[in-house]
Amino acid sequence: MTFLRNLFVIVFVLASGVSVCAQTWVRIDSQQIVEHYNGLHETGKPMVKDRCGNRIIGAFNGRAWESLDTGRTWYEMVVPPIKPRMYDPRLHADSCTIVMTWEDADAENLVRCAVLEENGWHDRTPSFAYAHWTIGPRHRSYADRDGIIMAMNDLDDRFFVSTDRGRTWDSIIVGAGATSEFNSNVNYWSRMGPGRIARISKLGLFELNVFTKTLTFLTRHDSAAYVVRDASENLLAAFRRTSDNMMLRRSTDNGTTWQPIDTLHFDNAPPLPLPNFYVRRWHTSRDGELILALHALNIIVGTRDAGRTWHLIGELQRSAWSNSPRSNYEDTDDDGRLYFFTPDQICRIDSWQDTLRTMTMYPGYGQSLVVLDSTSCVYKTTRSVVSKSTSRDTLWRAATFIENDTVLRTGVDPLRQIPFTIIKAGPNSQVYSYLANAGMRLTTYHNDEAERSRVNLLSAISFEESEYQPWWLSRGALQGVYFGEVTFTGKNQFLPVLNYIYISLKSFDEKYVAWLAADSLWRSDDTGRTWTRVGDGLPRVDNGAGLLAMSRVTRVSDNIVLAGARGIRTLEGIDTVDFASGGIWMSTDNGVSWSRRDTDLGSRSYVWWIASVDDSVVLATVGEITYSNFGNEPNYTMSNAAIVRSNDTGRTWTVVFDEGRTRPAYTGQRKILVVDTSRILVTSIEDGVLESRDKGRTWQTIGGDVFTFQYVSDIDVDEEGGVYAGAWNGLYYLPPTSTSVIDEPRDHPRFTNVWARPVPTSSALIVRINNLDLLRGASSPTLHLYDMVGNAVADLTSELHGAGSTRQFEFTYDMASLDNGIYLLVLDTGKEKTVMKVMKVG
Repeated sequence: MTFLRNLFVIVFVLASGVSVCAQTWVRIDSQQIVEHYNGLHETGKPMVKDRCGNRIIGAFNGRAWESLDTGRTWYEMVVPPIKPRMYDPRLHADSCTIVMTWEDADAENLVRCAVLEENGWHDRTPSFAYAHWTIGPRHRSYADRDGIIMAMNDLDDRFFVSTDRGRTWDSIIVGAGATSEFNSNVNYWSRMGPGRIARISKLGLFELNVFTKTLTFLTRHDSAAYVVRDASENLLAAFRRTSDNMMLRRSTDNGTTWQPIDTLHFDNAPPLPLPNFYVRRWHTSRDGELILALHALNIIVGTRDAGRTWHLIGELQRSAWSNSPRSNYEDTDDDGRLYFFTPDQICRIDSWQDTLRTMTMYPGYGQSLVVLDSTSCVYKTTRSVVSKSTSRDTLWRAATFIENDTVLRTGVDPLRQIPFTIIKAGPNSQVYSYLANAGMRLTTYHNDEAERSRVNLLSAISFEESEYQPWWLSRGALQGVYFGEVTFTGKNQFLPVLNYIYISLKSFDEKYVAWLAADSLWRSDDTGRTWTRVGDGLPRVDNGAGLLAMSRVTRVSDNIVLAGARGIRTLEGIDTVDFASGGIWMSTDNGVSWSRRDTDLGSRSYVWWIASVDDSVVLATVGEITYSNFGNEPNYTMSNAAIVRSNDTGRTWTVVFDEGRTRPAYTGQRKILVVDTSRILVTSIEDGVLESRDKGRTWQTIGGDVFTFQYVSDIDVDEEGGVYAGAWNGLYYLPPTSTSVIDEPRDHPRFTNVWARPVPTSSALIVRINNLDLLRGASSPTLHLYDMVGNAVADLTSELHGAGSTRQFEFTYDMASLDNGIYLLVLDTGKEKTVMKVMKVG
């Protein structure tokens, strides 16, 4: 039947003189889903920045991934040699090259190496070393900004060095008498300067000159932590423990003798005696400079003369969950700035003589990573969240959530498989705001507004945008960005059954009305400042304590309002009876009293959506939800789903599209989106996204069968006519359909309206008047800009007079002198008014 119905629609469209270029849905969030992560808070780096390719490279779930949009979406990369999975992948980044080493999943202790360059990944595993090259327990592999790659072989006391990013390799044998120190359990590499690398093991310190291929044994000592050279070739080393508790030591004779440092002599503070401490984090941000975190003293210090003089950079905060302010990771940006992480703060340090800068961050703990991308975004990971900052000093926002070792990327909720709950399409064919029900906060316009009003988006259950402000329902509380939390019955209170908000603004002259379903139905006529309890006659729960769950409240005309309730039916023996009365309800006195108006629909008492098309035509999505309890297992089924249409403002109804198949019940919106009277969209389940071009009389599936028998949670349309759809597995986009109209249908007349871009704007606003030629002969068309309280702040009528008789006219208006806020462009043609909302920011 679906095929025949679509075939009839195609024949009808072609016969009507419209040439249609078919479009299909395109997934725009990601082509792959990262289901698991590996080692986000382990020793290795799971993400690094390609500093020349403007992308982020990640090693998750035994595979390599890349992100081209600062971590919002990820695509799997092919890494030769091709293997289904990699074990313990480690990433290393130098100036323009990324090196990844990993253990072969098919052969224990066998290691591969690949290098990412401009033209992709290249296998750079040394052929002579493949059979016995191991990573070992700690940092056995290494890469730095000079293109040097190093790896260790445990079996025959040698290691491999490449100075040309893995194209050629040299094998270096560890000298006799030092193999036990070189290969002790805790070991890693550390840069000491150009071409000079320190090998730090549990029992000793070594220095490698990669150009002469010589390895120097500096000292045999227990628990060495790091070593660095200054410009005068002096050495500074730290140890995790010593017999005399002197953890910092200095050498002026290339490691032959070492002098303990018992006091730090500062250039900006009094001398500080050193207690016994455990060295955890240090960093050589530039050659010869050292920045050291002394956790026992809660301070960060710096030196560039191997510890002769020191600079006190700043104080670390103590962790809320630990007595130690341990810094978990550090990294630098392209300019050499250093970022230190502790469980409770992120610190930025520009040089060894800098003052510590503390950045505000998204709450978390156990940070293990920071990556700076091409737009100066800074990333951090915790055990539950990957968050980012859009500048070096501002607030952190979550970009990816991780739960139970599962990466919940932006727009992916594998637990409930309903990722997108709200989608808002903005100007220039961009999705500028959407929320996901897994609680992912996105750095979009609406989320920025929510941050300002301290709205908890993690618990948002409903969202609406009026001409004045965005509103959120969150954990039983109603919040508007500009008014904060709303007061009910004289006090702020959490309403346990608060479940819905609806904004109604028919035109600029009419009252602004906000409807709210809670313990009753509430109405506000003053932008949400005060509320009146209405709703007498609407169905209530059995004990009368609250209103039955309302799905939608829709204004049809000045006094007529329709409401939909979620009715539930139940099996009693062989009969199906109403368990919770739902249906479509009408009020003719602006919501004060109500009566039921859905007798034409029979048992279809569950209402998903109601939408007004014009002053008389109304559409609704309805169906039958049945509850049963066979075998003490609750079970909900959906049947008789349909799109119904009314020509008399909702008094009588007719089924215009039937999806009668019985299937497990879904709690989706089955949303009706009225783009205009000539285009209406509906999210179905049986037939994907449906479209009507004749005010809901006939329907056809658009974009093919991508969403057939799938859950589509929300849709929206941008100004170009492109459609965004959130499905169980991602975000999709349907480009505008190319049409050439031969004969314009009489029931789709042209009309004059006003439009503007960009929104929001900081200065220049481009205003467009569509179908301006229809105003020829009009007596006095006007164009004004109003503020939120109705004051005219600009008269733009003169622009209309200079437009001539063109069909479409644009001009630029400078808003730089106006206060930040929301304004309304109102075009009055003498017969009707059209409104465009604009926002001034910055």
